[in-house]
Amino acid sequence: MEGGELVNLNYNNLTDIPNKLLEENLFRKKLEKLYLKQNLIVQLNPRIAAFKALKELYLHSNRLTTIPDEIGELESLEQLNVDQNSLTSLNPAVGKLVKLRIISFSRNNIKSIPNSIWSCGSLESIDGSCNQIEHLDADIGMSANLQRLNLDCNKLTTLPPQLAGLENVKELSFSGNNLESIPVAFERLAHLKSLLLDSNPRLSHIPGNILSSKSLAYLGVVKCGTNVSNMNQFHELIPNFEFHIRTSVPPLQELAARLIAQRILIFNGKYVWQTKTIADR
Repeated sequence: MEGGELVNLNYNNLTDIPNKLLEENLFRKKLEKLYLKQNLIVQLNPRIAAFKALKELYLHSNRLTTIPDEIGELESLEQLNVDQNSLTSLNPAVGKLVKLRIISFSRNNIKSIPNSIWSCGSLESIDGSCNQIEHLDADIGMSANLQRLNLDCNKLTTLPPQLAGLENVKELSFSGNNLESIPVAFERLAHLKSLLLDSNPRLSHIPGNILSSKSLAYLGVVKCGTNVSNMNQFHELIPNFEFHIRTSVPPLQELAARLIAQRILIFNGKYVWQTKTIADR
């Protein structure tokens, strides 16, 4: 342990947290970072609740099937990583972590996110990509401090308008889902810089008031639908801009490029546009 703060036990084929850590007062009082990446842990020892000073817990690439209720007793925890395990759910006790800033649970088999997580007032970043999540609850709008939400490669078909309550969000990523539409309420996301919607083949319409946002700097719509129903509306929104039409690019992508004025857009490294004002002609 370095300065009584960090224990790195990555790549050790452990099936449990070593008793020495669980039993010695030094660890229980001062341990702040515990790294247990790529071990063989199936169930997290409930005695982990003794680490009252723990701020970072990394359990990436184990064999976890559940998270114990005692996780909610880690009153100092700021970062939790349980990526690439065998979880089918997140314990609602995670919602008790009042200092939690970053949580990552990608590459599991989680079907839903417990409502309690949206009440974590310090939460800034969520990565729940590559799961089986089918819906988002309306309570998501309670996460006023959330800045980044990544739910790529799930089974979402709709997004709740309450997402517009994420007043500080900068990055939203929903690529690889089954979305058919985007809530008009997204126009209220004043700080949104990146909106990634790639590989939603049923998505053929994005409200123009969202795309004309002054804060939006990157829009990903590769492999989305090609039948844009509001073409005339888009043309009315952007009469002063032009772009180089690429006939191999689906219409929705062309429109997105045209709406982000005076910027170069790169979609998955495949397509690039430069928009110009009339004055630049």
